Amino acid sequence: RVIEACLCRGISLCEALNAFAEKYALVRTDRCNSCITATDILRARKATGLITLHRSHTTRRHCTV
Repeated sequence: RVIEACLCRGISLCEALNAFAEKYALVRTDRCNSCITATDILRARKATGLITLHRSHTTRRHCTV
């Protein structure tokens, strides 16, 4: 509920998670930088199955007038 309240106030998910981690002195063990980034969130969503990436092969057509 705390993170949800932050999001409702217009705070980004990264900022909310980082503030939560700072408040409770949580430390990342996977790398030196302790801040959570948007890339970290995307990786977590993909790893948990909340997002699936569908890549399509499209070609761009250059039109000349």
